[in-house]
Amino acid sequence: MPNGDAEQFEKELPEIEAFFQKFSDSLVIFAKKHKLVIDKYFHHLPDWTFRFRHPKGGQGCIVVRKEDCHNVFVSSSWWKDNYESNRRDFMDADSRICAVDHVVKILEKILREILSWDISDLKKGTANPCFVWKNEMTREEFEKEDDHYPIAKL
Repeated sequence: MPNGDAEQFEKELPEIEAFFQKFSDSLVIFAKKHKLVIDKYFHHLPDWTFRFRHPKGGQGCIVVRKEDCHNVFVSSSWWKDNYESNRRDFMDADSRICAVDHVVKILEKILREILSWDISDLKKGTANPCFVWKNEMTREEFEKEDDHYPIAKL
């Protein structure tokens, strides 16, 4: 289900694609180098999300969102879900705005930071009714969820 306004997004999509086209080659090279999966315009938002499996378990992502015509907003997270407790433990890196010309340098730095974190760094989430995985999948299916993404590498 989209978080953004799908109708408005469709109207703005040519402008959003033109914005990302200016540096998309660099983003694709970054993703391939580190084995990241690119998810463009997730939930009808003007962003590219780089998804991966964290080497220490769970999943992570780095989001590059169009801020204005010269800058992007970069945010990132790592999370590990717990089937039994319906809990998502997580860690976020500091978000920042940066010029398009510097985005790959910032992405490299953020990925190194996320991959340096330890499981003990994760903040304990609370039980969340949105995360009732037992109602949606077996434990075996749940444990295979992380396999959708390759393990990120430096």
